[in-house]
Amino acid sequence: TLGNSRSLQEAGEALQSNAKMWLGTFRADSQRAWGQLDLFVPKNTPVGAANYATTLATVRNAMPNAPATAETLQPALTKNLLDSLIKDTQAKSLTWQDMKAIRTRIGEKLAEPQIVGDTSYTDLKRIYGALSDDLGAAVAARGPQAQAAFDRATALTRDGHGFIENVLSRVMKGDQIAPERAAANALSGAGGGGTMLGEIRREMPQAADELAAFKLRDMGLANAGVQNAEGARFSPGTFVTDKAKLSPEAFNALFLNDPRIGALATVGDSMKQTARFLNTSNTETMQAMRHALAGLSPVGALAGGAAGGWPGAAAGWAMGAALPWATGYGAARATTSPALTALMAAPAAGSLSPELLNRAALLPPALRALLGAGGGQP
Repeated sequence: TLGNSRSLQEAGEALQSNAKMWLGTFRADSQRAWGQLDLFVPKNTPVGAANYATTLATVRNAMPNAPATAETLQPALTKNLLDSLIKDTQAKSLTWQDMKAIRTRIGEKLAEPQIVGDTSYTDLKRIYGALSDDLGAAVAARGPQAQAAFDRATALTRDGHGFIENVLSRVMKGDQIAPERAAANALSGAGGGGTMLGEIRREMPQAADELAAFKLRDMGLANAGVQNAEGARFSPGTFVTDKAKLSPEAFNALFLNDPRIGALATVGDSMKQTARFLNTSNTETMQAMRHALAGLSPVGALAGGAAGGWPGAAAGWAMGAALPWATGYGAARATTSPALTALMAAPAAGSLSPELLNRAALLPPALRALLGAGGGQP
């Protein structure tokens, strides 16, 4: 019900395909939102360009004592925009249509994920913000409806550019990011949080489903050492272990806290706990016996040495080593004895019948004493 992705590459291909569709939708929505403002602000309305001109000059003159370095580091676009603005404003004032068109073109550049991180990106953001401020000043004089439309358009483009910068630029930069790398980037922070996955879930739910489909299948794959030839063996233990590596935020972003996934984890955990007791080589028993011998043998040696010197110490060590084995053997013989079975089933030791007491006579003396049936006394 989530998706068909079974590998990082398939999940990445779905992610990048959805990213391209998202960009197309964002550009259309942005154009529509800003077009609504034309209903309130006539195209030929004069608009001051003070913020725009100041920002261009600031960016251009950021290195006044190193003009050659500035020419190298700063894109030609900034210089050309400043020169063009000076030339244009010498003839006449810029209008609403002029300023909005300039802002739209710069916004289109900011909507290209491949330029995020380039030296021009930060400057373009500053210039875009300055144009928005100049347009906002013109809108403020046109009434509350115009202001509300401007606020909606500004919020839409601001949030969209933020998503491009924080998410899309990490999963697509033209053809520079392979699909499997795109999916890996999206899932990379799942252990510490789910911010990026949460944004993908909100903006591109189908892409989030495909990432979840891959992750769900991947979490259950058995490790290579116990995997079958088809690579499809499921391991409840691996599933539970890998699920625990996901932060709650990432789990919610991927699976929306689907109770079916939680139930699968609960069952997997029970199977994992059961598997711990499946010990065909009997190593657990041998380990426990080794610890018992290591603990009892020195005690027996000390007691024997105190009573009979070196011979006593040797005998005590041997007795201590043999005690766990002897105890287990005695318990096994006793619990299979019909006499003990009858005694354990009796209501109380004080009401033992003569017949049961006779059966008790078949038990070893020490066990008869333990049960209170020795010496003919109930």
